[in-house]
Amino acid sequence: MRKAIAKEIRARGITPAEWLNSLGAPWNQIGKVFFHLAENRDDATGSRPFAFMATFAHQSAADNQVRHLPLPPP
Repeated sequence: MRKAIAKEIRARGITPAEWLNSLGAPWNQIGKVFFHLAENRDDATGSRPFAFMATFAHQSAADNQVRHLPLPPP
């Protein structure tokens, strides 16, 4: 598989990143960490109006959507 991909990349004269991007939107996101900032609806006092979460994009599903795993807090 690696040799076939390398051959295609050389034939097309593109970088591996460009080849990966050409596969479709989700594939260039696999392996990246995403940071999410959202309204914290559980904050009754108003002292913490935002919730923060980090996720890791670990796979692409059949519906062409990226699946994220939440990362544990430090």
